[in-house]
Amino acid sequence: MLTSATPTLTDTRTERIIRIVAEHLEVDPAEIGEGDLFVEDHGADSMALIDVLAALEREFRVAIDQEELPKMVDVRGVRAVLDAAPPW
Repeated sequence: MLTSATPTLTDTRTERIIRIVAEHLEVDPAEIGEGDLFVEDHGADSMALIDVLAALEREFRVAIDQEELPKMVDVRGVRAVLDAAPPW
């Protein structure tokens, strides 16, 4: 039985996404909310976002086309792209 203290697969995945984004944007993971915009709220540039994309591919073992970057503006967008990405 799941309790509110038991992490779900989605929570764990979201935490992993936030950890990766935080590392590449050089911010504290606690500062990243699911709806925070990477560029506007955290000052990400295009190179940092490409680094995030590559790290996500390695972490989740998926292939993400760079054309997906415009969708990856926040954690929710990243989750949607990951859900649609083909596995290696």
